[in-house]
Amino acid sequence: MGPYVAPKEIEVEGGHEVMHQPSRKNGPNLPDGAMQTFSGPLVGASPILSVDGLGANITGPAGTFVVNSVPPDTNLAVGTTQVVETVNSGFAVSTRPRVQ
Repeated sequence: MGPYVAPKEIEVEGGHEVMHQPSRKNGPNLPDGAMQTFSGPLVGASPILSVDGLGANITGPAGTFVVNSVPPDTNLAVGTTQVVETVNSGFAVSTRPRVQ
């Protein structure tokens, strides 16, 4: 992914398109209230469990999962008793393994 480019307003001046920074609603000399000014703590994570997720040829009660898009759009949520995963239009719900 390339560097962030701020949105610009395009106007036509003298037959040419000219890009301008968008005007700020709260004034040009006020700080951006949404800008993050600090970082949170660095937290290390180490896996204690690994489980198979949705992938080519995984079979369940509704049939076999087929990869239909590249790259996949994956999401995962872990609850106290279940793991829910979505990949594009497919989804799987599985019992969460116990970790001791």
